Amino acid sequence: YQRRVHGGAHIDCRNDHRIAMSFAVLACRVPNIVITDQYCVAKTYPTFWNDISSKFGINVQPSLEATSKRRSREDEECPASKRARTDPNNGDSIVIIGMRGAGKTTFGSKAANFLHRGFLDLDDVFVGQYGSITDFVKTEGWENFRKKELEILTETLQEHPQGYIIACGGGIVETEGARQILKNLPSVLEIRRNIDDIVEYLNADKSRPSVGDPPEVVYERRKGLYEECSKYLFSIAKGEKDWNSIENRLIHLIQLILGISHQDEVPSNSFFLSLTFPNVRNNIDLLPKITIGSHAVELRVDLLEDYSTEFIADQVAAIRMSVDLPIIYTVRSQKQGGRFANDEKAIFDLLFLGIKLGMEYVDVETCWSHESQKKILDNKGISRIIASFHDPEGVCSWSEMELRLKSFPGKADILKLVGTARSVDDVLQLQQLHKVHRGSAGIILLCMGEKGTLSRVLNRYMTPVTHESLPIKAAPGQLTIREIHQIRHNIGMIQAKKFHLFGHPISQSLSPLLHNTAFASLNLPHTYQLSESQTLDLFKQVIAQPDFGGASVTIPHKQAVIPFLQQLTHSADSIGAVNTIICRPDGTLLGDNTDWLAIYKLIINHLEKNNIAARSAVVLGAGGTARAALYAVQKLGITSYIFNRTLDKAQELADHFKATAINSLFAVQDVDIVIGAIPAHAQNNVDFTPLFTHKPVVIDLAYRPRRTPLLTQATVFQCPIIEGVEILIEQGLAQFRRWTQCKPPKQLVHSTVMQAFEESE
Repeated sequence: YQRRVHGGAHIDCRNDHRIAMSFAVLACRVPNIVITDQYCVAKTYPTFWNDISSKFGINVQPSLEATSKRRSREDEECPASKRARTDPNNGDSIVIIGMRGAGKTTFGSKAANFLHRGFLDLDDVFVGQYGSITDFVKTEGWENFRKKELEILTETLQEHPQGYIIACGGGIVETEGARQILKNLPSVLEIRRNIDDIVEYLNADKSRPSVGDPPEVVYERRKGLYEECSKYLFSIAKGEKDWNSIENRLIHLIQLILGISHQDEVPSNSFFLSLTFPNVRNNIDLLPKITIGSHAVELRVDLLEDYSTEFIADQVAAIRMSVDLPIIYTVRSQKQGGRFANDEKAIFDLLFLGIKLGMEYVDVETCWSHESQKKILDNKGISRIIASFHDPEGVCSWSEMELRLKSFPGKADILKLVGTARSVDDVLQLQQLHKVHRGSAGIILLCMGEKGTLSRVLNRYMTPVTHESLPIKAAPGQLTIREIHQIRHNIGMIQAKKFHLFGHPISQSLSPLLHNTAFASLNLPHTYQLSESQTLDLFKQVIAQPDFGGASVTIPHKQAVIPFLQQLTHSADSIGAVNTIICRPDGTLLGDNTDWLAIYKLIINHLEKNNIAARSAVVLGAGGTARAALYAVQKLGITSYIFNRTLDKAQELADHFKATAINSLFAVQDVDIVIGAIPAHAQNNVDFTPLFTHKPVVIDLAYRPRRTPLLTQATVFQCPIIEGVEILIEQGLAQFRRWTQCKPPKQLVHSTVMQAFEESE
């Protein structure tokens, strides 16, 4: 065997640490073994490569060649829209600093793998050139180690100025020359983990030499140096163990830094919850509940009990850990109605901390000097700026307040103007400003006080709201989302509508429970009901009714309803099937398809969570739902196959979606995704096992029974599965958003539907 591989071998570990470790042992006897996924061992055995080197005397070096070759193979199979994202030369190299044990290598390598960038751990580079760090320090001392470390940093940045993620050793910032280099780089990111968690990790890791002082002392010495050298700060909450969530958040931040991803736009009808807890961490269990219906969450820094960097960073991390919402970062001064001292320098220092933390929105008060405002506009990083002016005493006229915003030195992303209502006339004057600025993107106009309550009902874009569980309201007159919806219904802004499900058979459908739960949660006056019929006679009657709000469509009507609709979305037109009907304000009907979106989103979530790069998919079936599945695969940009008992039907869809029709499940091998789009009863006596040799993720769009024959066979082969009920929920949530322009209560809907589904099985 040794003679057969004497020329070396490239081992694609498919992110499996067991493969990497096994072939590393083989490398003890066989030279030139290249492990392409060398960092997949980081979670299970973080010191594995150091131990292989120091205990067995094996020469371990970073595999740049393997990284490059793997990236090239994957790029060839990525769609054009993704190749720009995965180009190794796309964007400056990201340099990661922070304490040892913070996760620089573990999370940095995962991010590099996902983003198809090269990854280098400078400690590994050192080991490759000079051997064990422990042995080097024993013989040469720390001073010489730091000199070599600086040389490696300099050479690495010269060789790889773009396309890489580079993790530095924890003590890199203790060298003056290294600090000067880092401060001049555009994309230096500190990963900060709670020092108690780091100490716990370091006590279990004896692979590196001690720097003499306890980790807590070392951290205090380096903390300010990390802050001095970094442009961005990624904080991990104390005790957080959800590594996949941490990885995904870091990847998202790096994507924003590189400009290869952008923040989702907040819709025109939107809310944000103003947190008023002095310590958010003590209340994180409440966040999923109190943010229901909100499109963002506001961290009122001025209301926190501590203004230190560590405390604020941990507050941000706690929010990120609990809810997946953009954060509005606000330091409200006393003269603007907040609690923070009227200290311009201190306020802007905290605002720059918000930018460093990668806050989606940073609120900048326009009452401060133009110099300070302009500085933050010129250095806002990936954050969007909300230019705000508040008049808590009611001493300014509306025209004076409007001039305050117009004098802002530059273009803010959002304008926020908040006065104090002395009477309802102030609200009416505010509405005149709304008319003047109608069509302007991103403007929030409100009146504080009980007499200004109506302004919070009339404001549509990013209305700040409160919740009964908060200790105080962030501003006088704030309402909850439920209260706003009730008042909007009372004054005719929201009219009660009836939504329907058309299809047959549908008597066991969970859609009414899904949508009525969501309507009730947000206090919307709508209802959802079944309208079962094998023909379109009932459909034609219902859509003509004045209270018709929209509909879900299932078999056998997904294509038959199209002639009755005035317009189709691009996705529905491309798929050739409709599962969602939207009644627009002018009464015209728009056909959409959310089936494909649910399939696409759940597949993406699975691939990202497991750090998998899919290359091919098989769709089973040739009906309307199969069309949505093929469209989702097309959007993934991977090779698609379609299997159907009637080959002619499969070929028809294959021609439409640029897929390959197959007449046997043995015709494809090593597929990464299998999507079942045939009824459960039609799966009986079908052997799907030829598809499972590569352990693909298997999705079945049928959800009764819960374990269809397809999913039952898949579980025998230990394939990951996505059940049809998950697709049902996801497509329903997308429908809810389209009908109401509201953010659906996802967790509540999911738990309610799953409980009912399990009870009915």
